[in-house]
Amino acid sequence: MQAKPLPAHPSLEHYKKQAKDLLNRVVSGEPDAIQRIQRVHPRLGSLAEPEIRDGSKLADCQLVIAREHGHESWPAFIREIQMAGRPETSAELVPANGVDLLAEFSVPREAAGLVLLLHTQAGGRLTHKSTYLMESLNRASIGVISVDLLTPEESLQDCETDELKHDLRLLGLRIAKIADWLNGRSEFGGLSLGYMGSDTGAAAAAYAAAEYPESVQALVFSAGRPDLAGPWLWKIKAPTLFLVGEKATLGRAFNHTAMRAL
Repeated sequence: MQAKPLPAHPSLEHYKKQAKDLLNRVVSGEPDAIQRIQRVHPRLGSLAEPEIRDGSKLADCQLVIAREHGHESWPAFIREIQMAGRPETSAELVPANGVDLLAEFSVPREAAGLVLLLHTQAGGRLTHKSTYLMESLNRASIGVISVDLLTPEESLQDCETDELKHDLRLLGLRIAKIADWLNGRSEFGGLSLGYMGSDTGAAAAAYAAAEYPESVQALVFSAGRPDLAGPWLWKIKAPTLFLVGEKATLGRAFNHTAMRAL
């Protein structure tokens, strides 16, 4: 039997509902549902109709759907659904006001927008948190450019002083230059751009959005220090979302300070 193809954007919930529907139809004795079990189920396929009707479970119907799509098991089918349409991730050097910054690109073919995921720690773009955010946004058809705002040499230099990661003008200008570079690439032309930053990356994103408002359409501050950009916050025009853990009392205070300035 030829395997059924998956659609461009398959939904696991859709196939879970299909399995439940198939089970209900099998239990009701519908001939076409019984025949599907007989065609592909390795254990129930050789049984008589009453035995199939009485012995079928949800897991059996999930297995039938998986095998109809060319997989030997339901978990293998789930993995294909999760991987379907996922864009390939590529590493690139991004020009940013005289330096080249390391970045990870993951942009779906039919992206509805772009997010610039900003890191002030060395290798921040490669952390589990960054990868999780990238995959989650990709599932929502949002492309991600996850970038380290400092070069490896600068990060090493900054280990003792933290001076560069607090230089909002330096980092903010780099963010703005990256945005200009993205807007100049034909494959990204016309896509709205958002900034998402934590720690001092949030403050740098706030500075960039205030001083170069034409480049950004939305801001997300995730457990960051946007309050450090206090002198510039009043100039921000883009819609802004603040995220912080409910028990992070100090983080909430930082956010409230920034929100008052906005």
